[in-house]
Amino acid sequence: MNPNFFNPFGGQGNNPFNPFDPNFANNINQTIHNSMNPGQNQGGFNPFAQFAQPQGHQYPPGFIPGANVNVNNHYNIGNNFYPEDHQENYYQQQNYQQQQQQQNNAHRSQNQRAQPRNEPNRPDKELKKTKVESAKEAEIAKAEQNPNSGHYYKRIGNDFYKKGQYQKAIENYTKAIQIDDTETIFFSNRARAYKLLGDFKKAYEDAKIAVELDDKNIKGHFLCGQILAEMGKVEPGFDKLNKALSRMTKALTLCAGQGKQEFEKDVEKNISRVKKVIWLKNEDLKKQKKIEALSYMKKMINSDANLSEAERNQRIEEFSNAIGDPLSHHTLYEIPDHLCCKITMDLMENPVITESGITYEKAALFDHFKRNGNFDPVTRDEINPKNVYPNVNIKQAVEKFIRENPWAFESQYSDGYLDIKF
Repeated sequence: MNPNFFNPFGGQGNNPFNPFDPNFANNINQTIHNSMNPGQNQGGFNPFAQFAQPQGHQYPPGFIPGANVNVNNHYNIGNNFYPEDHQENYYQQQNYQQQQQQQNNAHRSQNQRAQPRNEPNRPDKELKKTKVESAKEAEIAKAEQNPNSGHYYKRIGNDFYKKGQYQKAIENYTKAIQIDDTETIFFSNRARAYKLLGDFKKAYEDAKIAVELDDKNIKGHFLCGQILAEMGKVEPGFDKLNKALSRMTKALTLCAGQGKQEFEKDVEKNISRVKKVIWLKNEDLKKQKKIEALSYMKKMINSDANLSEAERNQRIEEFSNAIGDPLSHHTLYEIPDHLCCKITMDLMENPVITESGITYEKAALFDHFKRNGNFDPVTRDEINPKNVYPNVNIKQAVEKFIRENPWAFESQYSDGYLDIKF
């Protein structure tokens, strides 16, 4: 076997870095010495050339990137090779790597901020959809000027609707439907006008037709839910209220699927209102059953001639305590203090915390800043409005409390479900 043939550093033939050469270790040491002392390096083959310093980077003194051999007075640290008399270079390299990582992260964050929010990563399908929608809007705008088009009367109806003249709005929506009874928005617009006039039956009929014409009509499903909720408040049972929840949940799902986040908050509020109505109606039913049970028991006890007056009263009181006094204020109507705003004293919806460590309702706090100045309403300490942050823990606690106690939603407005508006 030719001892000059094998070369672990690449190439063939006679080479000073032949592992079979007895001077192999000395040759390695000399090359390492030259690498760490560039002024003494007279050129020639460098087995570490493949780890050449990249452009724009500067390695610490004595650092030999990528070397992983260990001969004589040298040792390995990770994937980097250092002589014993340069141990401090290991820590220099660690600091260097951290600085490089911080620079890379800063550069990456800057690129992300510079990139438009939805462009150019938005799928082509959405771009095409936007063009189609724009073309449709232009077509509708043109049709609104044509007296032979249903959109012409829809536009007039919208003008009356904005002025609160709902009956005239209905008349023009009806003309639009007579021209074109396949347009979902004509029916949903007329349904809203009927709803505001209190004609829930006609409003629901129009809203149903609107979603039958277009099952993806968010406003149509939402409107169906609102009308069903209004009817369910006064009608016995929970059938319409449960259907209202189903319709509104459908609308909320469509909001997510179509990217209509602007409608989500309003839909979510109405869903919470429906749940509140269901809870309060159920409590009224329980209360009514307790009253009936207590009345019946009083009649039975008072008819027992073997009992004295004191015994009768005692038994009635014991029975009332057992089922719960239907005329007493229920303890569940109490909201924990830590979930209430220190300004409004109501259950918080968007809790924020100040530098003083006190949590307030966001809208109430910033209204306080506007009216009174930048100081904490409770501690009176001066605070910077920029240093006000969402209190995520309280927000989660409020949401959990509302899920378990639907009556608490918008409790500041009314505890009577007949007063809740949809």
